This record gives sequence, structure tokens and C-alpha cells, in this order.
Amino acid sequence: MLYNKLKNLKNITHQEEAVVQYILDHPSDLLRMSINDLAILSYSSTSTIVRLCKKLGYKGFTEFKLTYVSEFSLFLEQQEHLKDIPFTPKSNLDDVVSRLPMIYQKAIDETRTMLDYNALSRCIKHIQNSKHIGIYGTGLNFDLAKMYQYKFEEVGIPAIAYDSTHWQHLSRLKLHDIPSFAILISLTGTNPIIIDTAKRMNSLSIPTLCISGRDNDKLSTLCTENIRIIDIANTLELYNLTSAIAAQYILDIFVAMSVIKNYEEILKITSDATLNLSQLFNR
Repeated sequence: MLYNKLKNLKNITHQEEAVVQYILDHPSDLLRMSINDLAILSYSSTSTIVRLCKKLGYKGFTEFKLTYVSEFSLFLEQQEHLKDIPFTPKSNLDDVVSRLPMIYQKAIDETRTMLDYNALSRCIKHIQNSKHIGIYGTGLNFDLAKMYQYKFEEVGIPAIAYDSTHWQHLSRLKLHDIPSFAILISLTGTNPIIIDTAKRMNSLSIPTLCISGRDNDKLSTLCTENIRIIDIANTLELYNLTSAIAAQYILDIFVAMSVIKNYEEILKITSDATLNLSQLFNR
């Protein structure tokens, strides 16, 4: 959503930031404003607003406002349902059933606005050119790593999930010059086991991706590539749920790109498996 883009927009000037802040503080006012009105009330200029619109991917203010107006009712609905703490002791089953999909979508939308497409492209290239993908995580993140080990293997990408550094295995990969890539999942970027893994990867010159909810954490400085996801620290805000959804969104991008690359091979394997199953049941 455009509103999420505004909240997460980076590399903007102080004047552009003033425009963004005014819109966020007065979301309804923009519906009836001209570009001149917005410039006056945000203490900026029309040229600043046009530059901001272009940074958001629009040709100008008119196109930006059309999108804003078209999304406004959805934004109001989300704001009602997506409070910082979505459930209270008064919430019921209907609340949970109706709000969870919106929470999932918010996690994906906010992570999407932070995506660095260049970093994504480099990671996809690493994955597709590697003979070994290591996915590292501890606790709930290890469960996530195991799930994506299966998903990657299913689409022809060799992957193994780890919850600690397998030093001898890493050394063997380096010794035999096996193209490798490591995906490190630590939502805080401070997990000592994952940080140790990153250090060992560095010592062996194995490229790494850090998936984390924090900027400039210790882990990100040790990794070759970094992709940020939604950062929430409060259990009542469903931290584990939203962070896991965001991490899955990133990992599923890699899986989907692998499906595209290996499409003919996957199609043949799937067709053969379906035929064999059919023959088995017809015996």
C-alpha cells in the first residue's frame, strides 16, 4: 500500500520528510487538497512534492493522489483492525478470524516497501549458482529453516537447515571449492550462534544473506547481503507471527524464482510422479 511506502521511505530530504509527516499526521486532509495546499501546509514547495511523488514511483502529484484516494477506504479499514495490539481480553473468535489475514498482509506490505531489488537479485543469482545452500536459525527460526530446506529441495535447489555452525562441513565445502551460499535468519540480529556462523562464513569467503528486523545490527555488518523485514518487539503485537510471515515472504521469493528457472525440469518430474502414482493405483 502507498501508506506503507510513505512510512518506510528512505533517502529523502528534510523538506520531503516534512511532506510525508504531514500526510501521515493528517491522512484525511489530503483527499481535498491541491498540490499548492499541501506545499503551504507542510512548509515545503510544489517541486519538493513532485520529487517525492517520483521517488514513490509516480509521474507526479496527480497520479500519486489518485492512488491515495483509491486506497484510502482500505487504509481506514486496516487502521481499525491493525492496532499495535490487535487483540484484547474483549476480542472474540470473529475478531481473530477477520483480523489475522490483515495482520499477515501488513507484515508482507511493510516488508515489501523495504525491499532492495538489487540485493534480491544478487541473492537469487547466488542461490541458483550454488551447489549447497545452508539455512541457519535457532528456536522458531530453525523450524523455518527446516521448512525451506524442503521447499528448496522440492524445486531442485540443494539445501540443508542448521541450528549451529557445522565447522568441518564448511571447511570441506571450501576445500573442494563447492559453490555455496548461506541464509542466516535472526530477527533481532543479535543471536550469538548465528553471529558465530557469520564470522566463520566470512573466514571461508562463503557469501551470506542476513534476514533481520533491525538496521545496522552486528549480524548485518558480517554478512554479504542484508534484507530487512518488519520489526516488532512486543509479544502482544504478535511479534513471532508477523516476523515469521515476513521472513517466509522473502524466502518464498527465492523459491518462486527457482521454480521459474527450473520450470521444465520440475514439470517433467511432476508429470512423471503423477503418472507413476496413477499406474500404482490402477494395478
